[in-house]
Amino acid sequence: MFKLKELTKWESGVGPYTHIVWHHSLTEDGETLNDFEAIKRYHKNHWRWRDIGYNIVIERDGPEGKVVAKWGRPLGVSGAHCKENRRNYTSVGICFVGNYDIGSGEILSAEHFEVAKEVVTALEKELGILVHERHSDHATYKSCPGSAFPFDALVDYVSTTKVQEVLHYDDVDGTAWSADAVITMINKSIMVGDGNKFRPKDNITREELAQVIYNLLNELGKL
Repeated sequence: MFKLKELTKWESGVGPYTHIVWHHSLTEDGETLNDFEAIKRYHKNHWRWRDIGYNIVIERDGPEGKVVAKWGRPLGVSGAHCKENRRNYTSVGICFVGNYDIGSGEILSAEHFEVAKEVVTALEKELGILVHERHSDHATYKSCPGSAFPFDALVDYVSTTKVQEVLHYDDVDGTAWSADAVITMINKSIMVGDGNKFRPKDNITREELAQVIYNLLNELGKL
């Protein structure tokens, strides 16, 4: 069972985590070879990064070629997996070892899906609901995590809850520019809406503002 490492260090500007960005390594999975260490060496020696760029790497490894998840760059420090739109600071970067572009012949197995689900379950238990994205959603010049990567199927399988089910507001777009802020407010119980309405365009009353400030101070441990 995949276990989340304790977050002991937070660099300035990092967090809160609101997304998972999925990647592929664009290399063939060696199955019984330690691809994680090869990727880490390449990132450190070629790119001169301080560590592997991804937070978590999923690959086949060991004498039996089992699918495993390995910790890479710790959470709480800036990543090096998606520089666009500050995702190195607000997302968990997860990489499947392999090439999942059309024509590569590689596919994600049921074992890959199951390990990914364990990872996401552990992350969301600690960090709250996370929105899933492809690397190419931001780095549009790339195909990552692959033009044949089963993104929708993977997200449906691994998600502990759907973003819209958690938001459960019929007036909030989970893909809108404000979605990150809304998700964070809900995860922290700072703003919880009114029934099935978040009322994003309504004026706020003094009473509501007082409740928001109270919830924020409570979250910060200032009460």
